This record gives sequence, C-alpha cells and structure tokens, in this order.
Amino acid sequence: MDQLFTAKQLGVDTPESLVQTAWFHLMLYFGNRGRENQRNMVKEDIAFGPRIYCPSRARDRNHPGGLRGNENNSQAIMCEWPDNPKRCPVRCIKKYLQKRNSNCLALWQKPRNYSTSKFNESAAVWYCNVPLGKKTFHSLLGRMSKKAGFSTHFISHCIRATSVTILKAAGLENSRVRSV
Repeated sequence: MDQLFTAKQLGVDTPESLVQTAWFHLMLYFGNRGRENQRNMVKEDIAFGPRIYCPSRARDRNHPGGLRGNENNSQAIMCEWPDNPKRCPVRCIKKYLQKRNSNCLALWQKPRNYSTSKFNESAAVWYCNVPLGKKTFHSLLGRMSKKAGFSTHFISHCIRATSVTILKAAGLENSRVRSV
C-alpha cells in the first residue's frame, strides 16, 4: 500500500487516484470479488453509522442468498483513521461519494478526462455519467501495480487474499472471517 500511495496510484487528490483508493479500501475491508458484483453496486450499498459498512451484497458465488441471505454482515466494518487523514479509508469513501456524478446510478464511475493543467480539485463533480466496466475491475490492480513499477503483476484477488490474511493474523475466528 505504501508503494501504491508513493506512486500516486492510491490517494485522494485526483479523480483517478480517488476512485482507485475507494475501490481498494472496499475490496480490502469487505473482501469483495474483483468484478463479479462491483459493476452493479450503487451508492446505497454503502451505509454510514459510527462506522462505515456495506449492509447488502449482490448475489455471487460466495453469497448465493443475495440481499436476503443469512450472512451476518454487521461484523464487516471500516473504521476511521483520525491520525492519518490522507489515508483514512472512511474519509476517502466519503470524498469519493461526494465527487461522484449524481446523474449516474452506478457506484463506480469513470474519472473525467482532466489534463493536469485543467484539473480543479475544488470542482463539484470529478466523474462522468458512465459506470466503470467489468473489464476495468478485472485489470485495475494490475494496471496500478504496473504504473507503480512493481516487478510482480498483482490482480484484484490479491486484495481479497490479503483481507483474509490480515483478519486471520488479528486472531479472528474462521466464522467471523467468513462473514466478512
């Protein structure tokens, strides 16, 4: 993650880095599959309370029950990092939701094509009225790792595997890891 932030593939200062960072955090915290459901996500799939969480899941191989499934998603949470506002996942998600194009229902939207000299960070909308495509989700981490100069080509599933590794290292029981 440090290398991705240093290479400006993750961050909150440009439309491209913001959407990539919001996507990365949701993948890491909630173990979403790379492209299976993300194209169908909407803003309402993210809920804020004292913590941020994804209260509903679309139907996929691991969650065949869909929205009315019997999984307990309440254990899948994302907390704020008050000591690190530039890397805080909750602040990132909130900023991304604020900068989205309200005319597009899809959660994940294509960044506007700004040239460096024309980009205005204070612009109200940073994204097009166009959702990101399924193929984009499949190749997103690979493109980010290539731009960051990694010798290894990472794929989206690597984030999901990292989620499981982090949760297991923190001592969570298998049932709690499975719920996330």
